[in-house]
Amino acid sequence: MIVLINKRGLMQEWVNSKKYNVVAWTTVGVMFGITLALVGTSIRGL
Repeated sequence: MIVLINKRGLMQEWVNSKKYNVVAWTTVGVMFGITLALVGTSIRGL
């Protein structure tokens, strides 16, 4: 979704600013890490 929002040909003047992209990609990274931690603890519990 973030990649699509940043395509100027698709979104024209409504592309994200650099500051918003930093926040968005940081959030994606944190969520990915939390998901990996949850999967790891679930597998270890089996």
